[in-house]
Amino acid sequence: TISEKLRKVAIESEKKQAQLEKWIEKQDKINKALRLVSGDLETLRVTQQKLLEHNEKMNYKLKKLQDVDEIHIEIDVLGNTPQGVEELKKRYVQIEMRKDLQLEIKQDLEKQYFKLN
Repeated sequence: TISEKLRKVAIESEKKQAQLEKWIEKQDKINKALRLVSGDLETLRVTQQKLLEHNEKMNYKLKKLQDVDEIHIEIDVLGNTPQGVEELKKRYVQIEMRKDLQLEIKQDLEKQYFKLN
């Protein structure tokens, strides 16, 4: 009869409603988890960027220290022989000449700057 069929439809509807509510609850949990993972991912990206920058600075400092150590070793080795001493003198003269040239360029640029102002 119609009332029996309506009762069966109502029971089936209640079952489907319960399934839908469980599915919605599951989707809410998934969405919440995705939001948490998204926040964690952003935090990890920021941390990674900071670590990369720190690593770059540390590599730069290390390279400078290694360069200085190499220069000291080279000077020590060259300073032990007469030919090495001559080589160091030549390098010193070259460095002084470069410094003087750079100083002249700086002074010329300053003069040009003040003329423009």
